[in-house]
Amino acid sequence: MTSIHPTRFLRYALIADALACTALVVLQLSLPDLLARQLQLPSVLLTGSGVFLALYVCMLIVLASSKSVWKAMVGLVVAGNVGWAAGCIALIGLAAPSGLGTAYLMAQALFVLVIARFEWIGLKGSAATVTRHRAMA
Repeated sequence: MTSIHPTRFLRYALIADALACTALVVLQLSLPDLLARQLQLPSVLLTGSGVFLALYVCMLIVLASSKSVWKAMVGLVVAGNVGWAAGCIALIGLAAPSGLGTAYLMAQALFVLVIARFEWIGLKGSAATVTRHRAMA
């Protein structure tokens, strides 16, 4: 399994991701019905994605604060952000949100693509180490 020692740049990118997601968590879990009406998006979608993002924030904090992380885990974060952006864009066509809802989803899509790029740059700049696990006898 290949691990990396995250650069300061990667740590900051992960922290920025966590901070932005925390804002969405607070918003979506504290005001789901109001947001649902204003954005014309399902309340259950807002609440469910808020819960998911709360767990995601915990993972980002662990990654950002670790001295060594699995390279594949950071790659998964990057891929997940790209997938989140694609999902936001797809949701615009599927859910027919209001203009404000469309802006909300497009802002998320744009932000996570920028963050994914920063995380990718940080991943590529982080020194790799190979962790070898011995088979248990």
